[in-house]
Amino acid sequence: MASVTSVTSTAAAGSSGGGGRPSWIGRWARGAAGIVVFLLLAEAAGRLGIISRSALPLTSSVLWRTVLLAGNGGFIADTGATVEAWAVGLAITVAVGVPL
Repeated sequence: MASVTSVTSTAAAGSSGGGGRPSWIGRWARGAAGIVVFLLLAEAAGRLGIISRSALPLTSSVLWRTVLLAGNGGFIADTGATVEAWAVGLAITVAVGVPL
């Protein structure tokens, strides 16, 4: 029980995990590595025909399309409108829900 409390208090304090870097950097790096591995496996599965490309498009084609859309002014404007509508809805929800 004492070792669990010790680990929890060390992690909560954000101190080094003995490696000379804050513990949150290691958690962030492991999370990012997990996402990269998943995307690479999905790409490989699509290219090898394990998963149908109609069910799961190739990661490379999705990322390329994202780059193309990022340069499209209409897409950026529509994304801004979506974020604005979400923010207004969130503000209304908080205004109604918090006083209750």
